[in-house]
Amino acid sequence: MSSRTIKQILTGLAGTALVAGVAAILWSVLMPLEAIDFSSKVTNQPVPTTRAAQNQSLSPAEFERIWATSYRLPLGDALPDTSPKVTVPIVKPQDVIVINTGTPPISLIGTIGSSIALLKLANNTVEAIEVGETINGITLLAIKPYEVEIRLNGQTQTLTKPADSFLEK
Repeated sequence: MSSRTIKQILTGLAGTALVAGVAAILWSVLMPLEAIDFSSKVTNQPVPTTRAAQNQSLSPAEFERIWATSYRLPLGDALPDTSPKVTVPIVKPQDVIVINTGTPPISLIGTIGSSIALLKLANNTVEAIEVGETINGITLLAIKPYEVEIRLNGQTQTLTKPADSFLEK
């Protein structure tokens, strides 16, 4: 097809759409779905009998009465609370007795090469220490890839890094 033929077809379709649109508008004006009676001026809306208040404000006492109103409905005969009451004693740091279980109050998080060890202390802080450093009475003696040797109370112990749980699956 040539471009002239395509242009003629498109022009014919546009003209047909224009005629159909005008016909639809005329049809909707001449044949409405509902009959509208323009001769009647009466509406079904009620006429307001009061006027809106002009700048009327409530006093603080009237607000207190509104705030004091209880808007919750009573629940009726609710069951009494029979859950056991638990009291937790408050423990002060000086009252804590440390029992030596033989395990050091420190754990190995990881190592960085053979020079730095990441240790988790009893208070959940992580410290990076080097060989020869002492922290909380624990001296770091040697660092290996997955373990370290420490001296605690004159005894040499080996800490190993726990296996990663996501690698075991």
